[in-house]
Parts: sequence; structure tokens; C-alpha cells
Amino acid sequence: MDPWRLALEQFKFGLTEEEKELFENSKPEDIHRDVADRAKRKSSGPQEFSRRLHPLLAAIEHYGKALDVISNSSPLILCPLWGSLRVLLRVAQEYDKYYSKLLEMLERIGCVLPRYSTYSRLFSKHRPLRQALSSAYLQILTFLTRAKEIFSKSSFRVLSMALWKPFDEEFETLVERLRQSGKEVEDEARLAGMIEMVKEGVLAAEGRRKSDEVKSIIETREQVTNLADIQRWLNARQCEDEIAGVMENRLPDSCEWILDREELSRWIGDDQAQIFWIYGPPGCGKSYLYSKLLDLVSEHNPLYFFFCGADKERTAVSSLVRSWSLQLIQHFLDPTVVLDAIRNTSRSRKATCKEVFDLFPLLLERSPSCYLTVDALDECPDKEQFFRLLSTIPTRFKILVLSREDADIRNGFSQYSRELVHLSIEPGMTEADIDYYIANRLKSRDALYGTQVSEKIRQKLTQCDGMFLWVRLMFEHIQSQTSEFEILQCLDELPTGLDNTYKRILDRINGLPPPQQRLAHKVFFWVTIVRRPVSVAEMCGLLATQLTSNEFDESRLVLDAENLIMSVCGSLVRARYRERKIYPVHFTVTEYLKDYLGESKMLQKLTSYYDARELKSSESLAAAVCIRYLSLSFIGALQKPTNGREVAELLSNQEPRFALLEYAALNWFEHLRDVESPEPLLFDLVREFSNHAHPNLDICWHIYWFSGSDSDESTICPPNSSGLPAAAYFDPQSVTQGLRRALNRSGVDYSGRSALWWSTSCFKLARAFVGITLLCLVLTLAPNKFLS
Repeated sequence: MDPWRLALEQFKFGLTEEEKELFENSKPEDIHRDVADRAKRKSSGPQEFSRRLHPLLAAIEHYGKALDVISNSSPLILCPLWGSLRVLLRVAQEYDKYYSKLLEMLERIGCVLPRYSTYSRLFSKHRPLRQALSSAYLQILTFLTRAKEIFSKSSFRVLSMALWKPFDEEFETLVERLRQSGKEVEDEARLAGMIEMVKEGVLAAEGRRKSDEVKSIIETREQVTNLADIQRWLNARQCEDEIAGVMENRLPDSCEWILDREELSRWIGDDQAQIFWIYGPPGCGKSYLYSKLLDLVSEHNPLYFFFCGADKERTAVSSLVRSWSLQLIQHFLDPTVVLDAIRNTSRSRKATCKEVFDLFPLLLERSPSCYLTVDALDECPDKEQFFRLLSTIPTRFKILVLSREDADIRNGFSQYSRELVHLSIEPGMTEADIDYYIANRLKSRDALYGTQVSEKIRQKLTQCDGMFLWVRLMFEHIQSQTSEFEILQCLDELPTGLDNTYKRILDRINGLPPPQQRLAHKVFFWVTIVRRPVSVAEMCGLLATQLTSNEFDESRLVLDAENLIMSVCGSLVRARYRERKIYPVHFTVTEYLKDYLGESKMLQKLTSYYDARELKSSESLAAAVCIRYLSLSFIGALQKPTNGREVAELLSNQEPRFALLEYAALNWFEHLRDVESPEPLLFDLVREFSNHAHPNLDICWHIYWFSGSDSDESTICPPNSSGLPAAAYFDPQSVTQGLRRALNRSGVDYSGRSALWWSTSCFKLARAFVGITLLCLVLTLAPNKFLS
């Protein structure tokens, strides 16, 4: 039996009758439909899952075309491949994160496979080329068979790491083999090209065309690889989920009013009008308008970015520049040339802010004119730096900015009176859109509301003064009523304005039973203070950690967490995107909650929830919870990771106690840095965490060190760490102050490297943080003296 048929028989072994039916009768559209249905059941993004499968499905289809040209046998090959893939995804669909990891594997396979149909069309008579094609896809079928075995061996919805780890290692071997197969195909294609050219004449035009086409295909693959390297170096925060979410939620034919505005026509048509600033009150639908304008100029490949006050990774101007730079390279520039320039000028594994700001003008010089756009500038804290950046952008680039009306922003734009077009969003402009939105919501509820009630809802909600957000919140309040009588009653009591709305929601929350009050308050606290939005699972870890215990108590985990959190938090937060990260519904919610939680009585409540009443600030509480979590005994029992792959494997553990590990290990020092006056309790926690008798700090140090992809720093990472090198690493500017206090101590790590060595590590300066150094130094070198 030939290897292909043997592999098919191995895959079909043990299939149920239903799975055999799927195996024999499947097409690409069936796979997309299965993935979309599964995503809807899990409240995930079907477009995201389908996107990740696209490279592999496209590659398989190209393969079928190749074999069809060569041997007229593609139906014999394609059907089993479609069937095998569909059966595997069906078997794996209940395993949640392992399902996602499987999709990542399939996406990687699709990306490393060349598109073979072009080769086969060029060189249909070249037998070695056919053999190379068949070898590559035989490996795919073997992988699908092995994956099915792994998922089939697992109990319902529980897949053991003991099974997954060796399979993951096998997968890396497969990817390497597929890369080698791709090289073999390219080698055979080159040889076939030479043979064809000899047969047809070296100077034949057709031979040159074939050679050029092969060269183009190979160069395209190299560019894809180089672009991935650039993306890692830039460490660019893309906003694909955010823009997709806004586009999806914007109703068709809404925001049409902007197309008739003279300001828009002047900005697009007048070469002197470089900047278009659109501003309006909170909650008036600016982000929907932003997505409409992106649609309008989409054929020009506009660059986009969303500032987000609830996501500290998207508040810095440097984050904007990283994102814009990557998009410029993706749309307009040769990644190979850019990567060569980066390698010649930078030794950093990830670009520093200075490197990014130096690179951006060079990319603009080499790019054609396009649109540079950004939403929510008011959520960027350093507006002066934004306007300094704006002054460096050549006038041939069009710039679109949306924001609330803000005095600092208005002052910043005042220097651009000639180049600036501005538009204030007034309530009358969005009136038709709001009426359309209300009618659409009421239409979806016709089965519950009578005509009279629907009309009263419409009349009441149109009195919104142009605030989309208020209308949406009121709809959710109305839908929480249990009868038409209650609906009519609540319509007479609706709050006016966003602040009154938030106060009404918080008053309702504070009337809930104490356990639900406590849950809502703790969620609000973490939503406003985390360094980046956390997932539902990460939030559960933050909620369950206790400062008085050295163990992780899973009995404290919230039951049915996402539904319960969304229920008790009264429409103020949402779980978004595939990762189910928790966001405030609007930046005004973040601002309101910060003020509310900043009141002394609320801070006392929060600290009492964690049995830490002596803590006097939100920053102290956040730092204390992260450090206590990292000090737990189960973390000390982990095997210390020594490379990026081991860290990735550790962070992928699906046990609930591991959910918080990545966030805490990468951000504990950030929270500690923000503490102005550390309390004794916080000192005690830091001293315990940095105690040489316990391995926790060393393990967390290695998790942090190797958390980046493709780490090239393993040669200098110490085998063991301590508080002094860690302090120097995170704060090189002030480490010398601590050293002067401890001149009688050598202050070296286990590899003999001094704190000064760590503080001057050339590619670490970008990660310098202020405030942690003296704390760690003193607690490590002279804790008794400090605390006495």
C-alpha cells in the first residue's frame, strides 16, 4: 500500500459513523461553517477563527490545483484532506484553549506551505516536482492523524499536559520538515525552469517569464518572513479587534450625514487642508463615525489607531507610532529593505521608544501619500508629545483625529490654523442615526413590547441630546424590567446625562446583597487599575487571591464568572473579543469609577475585602495582590523555565490557578513603582517574595525574561536571581543610590554580574522603571535596618 493510502487508513481507524460521513463528504465551506458555529456557541469571534484557518485552506486548494494539472487526481487528494481537517476540528471543539492552540498550529502550517499551483502550471511534466508536492501534503495528513489521536485519548473537555507537550514538540518538528519541503519544491522548480529553458531555448521569452515567476514567488515568501521579524522588533500593538468590533456594531447606512459636510470635502480635496479634527461630547458616536471615514478612504490604505484609557498599552504616543510604522511597512514598503536597515542600526531585540521615533520619519519619506488616522486622542495623557509628532509629518499626508473637545487638544491644534479643518459634532447631526438605532432595537423586541409601549420608549429615548451611549444604557435598563407596567414606570424615572446614569447604576449595585456588591466593587477596582485589560480568567485570579494565605484557594473562584460579572456590574463593563477581556463600556465610565473608588470609604471597603485595611492607596493594594500571588507555594514548586518555549508552555496551562501568572509576572513591578509611600504590609510581602530561601522571585524573573517571542537574551540570563539584580534591571537610573548604601556588600548575582552591569545592559534601558529600586535594594541588603 502506498504511503498516502496508508495514512488515510490510519486516520479513518476508529471513526464513528457520523465522523466517516464527514470524512467522505466535506468541502472548505463546511469547515468554515463548523468553525463559525462553534465560535458563536462559545461567544467568540467567528471571523477571527476563520481568518486563522484561511492560510491552510488556501494552501490545500492550491495543492489540489497542482495535482490536477500534473496527474488529474486532485479529487482523490482534496476530499480526504478536507474530511480529515473537518473531523479533527469536530473532535477538538470542546477543548476550549487547546482548540485555539490547534488553530494556531494549523495557521502556522498554512503560512509555511508554498502555493504550489503556479509551479505545477509551469512545470507539469517534471516528476520530481510532483513527488516533492506529495511529500509535503502527506506530512499534513500525518499531522492531522496524530492530532486526532491526542484529542480522542482525552477525557471529555479535559486534555492533559502530559499528552499535549510531546505533541507540541512533534509539531515543531513537522513545521521544520514543511519548511524543508518548501525548499525542496523551490529547488525542483528552479531545476525544472532550467530544463524547460534548455528545451525551449535559453533566450525564449516563455523561459524568462517562468524564471521570473518562480523568483517572484520565492521573494514573496521571504518578505512575509521579514515582515514577521519587523513586527516583533517594533512590538506594535495592533487594533484589529477594536476596528472590527466598531465596524461590526455600526448599523448599515448610519453616519451618512458626514458625507455631505463641506468640511470633509475640503479636507479631502484641498492640498492645503492637511488635518481634519472632529470633536464632540462623550458618548456621541465618534468611534462609529471614525469607522465610517475609514471605510470612505479604504482604497488608499489608511493607517489607524485607537487610544484607550482603559488599556495602558494604548495610551502612549509611542504605541501609536509603533502601530503606524508597521502599517506603513505592510502597505507600502519592502520589508526586506527595512529589516536590513534595522539590523544595521539597532542591537535591540525590541525597539526602544527613541528608535521608533527615529524610524518613523524615514518610513514616511519612503512612503506614498496616505491617510494617518487616530481615534480618542483625549485618552492619550501626553498630548504635547502627540503634537510634536504631528509637526514632523510632511504636509502631503492627510491626518484625521477624533476626540472629545479638550482644552489641551484645542491649544495644540491652534498652531495649524491654515492646515486645519475642524468639525464639532452637534446633536442635530446624529439625530437621524439615533432614531435609526432606536427603531432597530425596538424592531428586535416587537415580540415583547406592544405598539403603545414601543412608541413611549421611542419618544423618551429620542430626548438624548445626541448621546448614543446614554440610549444604549437606557435600553439595557428597560430590558431588565419584568413587565410593561415596570417599563412605563421606569421611563418616567430615567436619569439625565451620563454622570447621573452612572450614579443610578452604582446605587442599584450598592443595593444588591453583600457578596454581589463585593464582587462588583472588586471588578471595578481592577478594571480601573490594571496595566492592560485582563481576561475573565485573569480577573478571577485577582478576585480569588488572598493576602493572608500562601495557597491558591480555588473554592474562591467566581462561579459562571463571565455571566455573573456582567450581571452584577450593571452594564458598566463588557467582555470583548476572542480573549474575553474586560473593558469599561466607555472612557467616561473609567473616569467616573476612578473618582468613585478614590473616595476614602470606598478604599477602606476594598482593602477590607482583601483583609488589608492598613494599606492606604489603590496602588499599594494592586501591588500587594500581585506580589502575594507570585509568592504562592504552587509557583515556588514550578520548574524554572530556561527559554521562551518553556515559558509559553507554562503560561498555556489551563488550570485556573495559572490564569493570573502572565499578568502578575510581567506587571508586579509596574504596580509597585506607582506606590508613593509603601506601608509595612507591602514591605513584608516584598521581603518574603525576594527571600533567597524561596525560589519564587527567580522563577518569576525567568518568566519575565523569556516572555518575549524569539528571545535572544538567554546567554546573559543568570541561572539564579536576587532582589539586587532585579532592582538594577528595572531601574538603572537610581540603582547607584542603593549601591552607596551598601558599599560593604558585593551586590553580585550568582553568575558574578554586578548590579551596575544589569543597570547598563544596552537593550534593557527601554524597560527602566522608577521607584522599585530602593525598595528592593533595602529589603534585600538591609531589611532590618530599614524596618526598625
